[in-house]
Amino acid sequence: MILQLDPPIPMSTPKGSGYANFLVDRGMEFDNEWIVFLDNTEVWSFLNHEVRLEFNHTYGRRGNSYGSD
Repeated sequence: MILQLDPPIPMSTPKGSGYANFLVDRGMEFDNEWIVFLDNTEVWSFLNHEVRLEFNHTYGRRGNSYGSD
């Protein structure tokens, strides 16, 4: 199943920051796959353990880079 995210979700990835525009769910046996449009105009897919939500003060998310808490 492919879900288009509206609005896109700001993400930190190993390749830089961007916005997740699609989520691919292949079922119970597989990781979800995030399709992220990076700020440098590249489009990449990442597994769940490879991405983090971007900083958002309103929701109390403190970390703003990949791998930070």
